[in-house]
Order: sequence, then C-alpha cells, then structure tokens
Amino acid sequence: MYNNGARKIALFGLGPIGCTPAEISIYRTTTCVDSVNAAVQLFNDKLKFLVDDFNRQLTDAKFIYINITSIQSGDPATIGRF
Repeated sequence: MYNNGARKIALFGLGPIGCTPAEISIYRTTTCVDSVNAAVQLFNDKLKFLVDDFNRQLTDAKFIYINITSIQSGDPATIGRF
C-alpha cells in the first residue's frame, strides 16, 4: 500500500539524439545519425512497455508516457541554423 507519495508520474521518452550537433560532429556527417536514432527508438518503445506494465501493476498510481519526438516541430538538425 502507498503512503502519501506521488500518484501521477510522467515519464519522458528521448528525442532524436542522433540529430544533436555533438552526434553529427562525432560521426562526421551533415545529417542525423540513423543508428543513434534507432537506438533511441528502441529505448522509447521499451519505456512505453514499462509505463503500461506499471499501470497494470500499480493501480493506485497513474503513469504517463510523453513522446518528445511528436512534440518537436521541424527538422531537429536545422534548429539554431539561420
């Protein structure tokens, strides 16, 4: 049983890390790094499963998955470019 703890918890997925300037620089490319973004997608898929599992097992609490990728607008590789 729960004691006065948090009952509503939001878990945020990762955004397209392969599109960050650091990853583009490390991989010496001019576009997003697909292999890094594939790993991010795998993590997010497993996080969604974990959130569903938490909601099934911990019925006194509510867990919500926030999809950061769908919140962003435009191509992340062009953010900050003029």
